[in-house]
Amino acid sequence: MERSVYAGVLARRRAPLAAIVAAGLCACASAEIVYSNDFESSAWMPEWTSNVRSTTPVSGRTFLGDFCNDAVRLNLGGLGAHTETTLSFDFYAIRTWDGNTWPGPDNFAVRVVGGATLLDTTFVVSEPDNWRTQSYPAPTGQGDYAQRTGAVENNSLGYFWKGIACDAVWHFDLTFEHAGQYLAVDFIGSGLQGIDDESWGVDNVCVSINSVPAPGAMALGGIGLAATMRRRRR
Repeated sequence: MERSVYAGVLARRRAPLAAIVAAGLCACASAEIVYSNDFESSAWMPEWTSNVRSTTPVSGRTFLGDFCNDAVRLNLGGLGAHTETTLSFDFYAIRTWDGNTWPGPDNFAVRVVGGATLLDTTFVVSEPDNWRTQSYPAPTGQGDYAQRTGAVENNSLGYFWKGIACDAVWHFDLTFEHAGQYLAVDFIGSGLQGIDDESWGVDNVCVSINSVPAPGAMALGGIGLAATMRRRRR
């Protein structure tokens, strides 16, 4: 399941005690970035099973891809102690993705090798007012949404199909239970017609590990914070 993280501004002086305590408990958890790549360097990347890189026609962004009906794996080791992992990345859908409809379905999936499927859905990128539908933000076969639903950018990369601008960008933050020292993740495109017609890439890949405190530790953190609040009132 996709999980997005939204940042907000907290007015601390007006915040209720419950919100302050919750903030203190969240601070007990640790998060560490163990891998990040914006693909701007030309250096060899042994952690990826493909080193194909492209540059977008507009804004000159270098990304991993583009690919078609391909599976590309990220391999990481020596992650350290953790209980959760978050995978963040930008997904580029390039040219005429058909979503749920013929000649699709045009599918993109992200799977942890030996573990969870983090994303498995379809996307539509087409001309304005097109009738095709996509599964995202639901899984494949469970959604019927308008094209480009959830996209954070539209027609910003500079790709065209028969004179029509056709590209979109989605951002994902996918958090899942994981405690192993080794992590392998597959990024998979399927049902696509050909790389000159429908392709994809990923950019700004970031992997972070999180240690969630045990319930006892969280309780102690809350007690300590409450004691601090009492001292401040005196």
